[in-house]
Amino acid sequence: MRRIAPLLMLAILVTSIAGVVVVRWQEWAPSSLVVRSVLISIYLGWLGWEGTISLRDAQRPAPDSDRFTNEVYALAHGATILGTLWFAEAETSRTLILVGTMVFLLGISLRVVAIRTLGAMYSHRARLTNKHELVTRGPYRWIRHPAYSAMLTIHLGASLAFSSPAGGILTISLLLPAIIWRIVVEEKLLRQIRGYEDYCLRTARLIPRVW
Repeated sequence: MRRIAPLLMLAILVTSIAGVVVVRWQEWAPSSLVVRSVLISIYLGWLGWEGTISLRDAQRPAPDSDRFTNEVYALAHGATILGTLWFAEAETSRTLILVGTMVFLLGISLRVVAIRTLGAMYSHRARLTNKHELVTRGPYRWIRHPAYSAMLTIHLGASLAFSSPAGGILTISLLLPAIIWRIVVEEKLLRQIRGYEDYCLRTARLIPRVW
C-alpha cells in the first residue's frame, strides 16, 4: 500500500484542487480569473510531471529509511495549496499578481532543474541506492536541497499571486516544518555518500549563506 500511497495522495490533491476552484470560481473577480486560471493550469501540469516520478517510485518497495516523511510532507503540501486557494481574496492587485507570478514561476523552474539535475537518483522517498553519488553541479553548487527551496518558493509565490495570507501562513507553519523534518532524515542517509560531509561544510540547506 505504501508503494502507491503517493500516487493516491496526488490524485486526491488534483481532485481537491479542482473542487476548490469550482466552488470559489464565482467569487473571484473577473479581472483576476485569467491569471489565476493560467497559474492553476501550470500548477496542475507540474503535479502531473511529478506524478511520473511517483509512478516510478511505486515500482520499488517503500524504504523504512523514509520514516513516513513522504506522507507527512505530501499532507502538508496539499493543505498548503488548498488553503491558499480556498482563502484567496476575491481580487489581487496588479503588483501582487506580477510579483507572485514571478516568484511562482521561479519556484517551478528551480524545482524542475533540481530534479532533472539528479536524474534517476531523484526520488520522492528518502532512499539510497548503490548508484548514488555526490552531485555538486547546477543549483546543488550553492544549496543542498534546492527542490525543497523550490517548493517553498512556489507556494509563497502562489500566496502572493492569489492574495492569500492564509497560504503564506500555511507555507511557514506546515510546509516548512515538514520539509525540515525530511531534510534531517535525508541527511542522515546522504552522509553515507563519500564527500558529503565536506560538501555540507561549504553549502547551506535551503537558503545560500543562511541555512
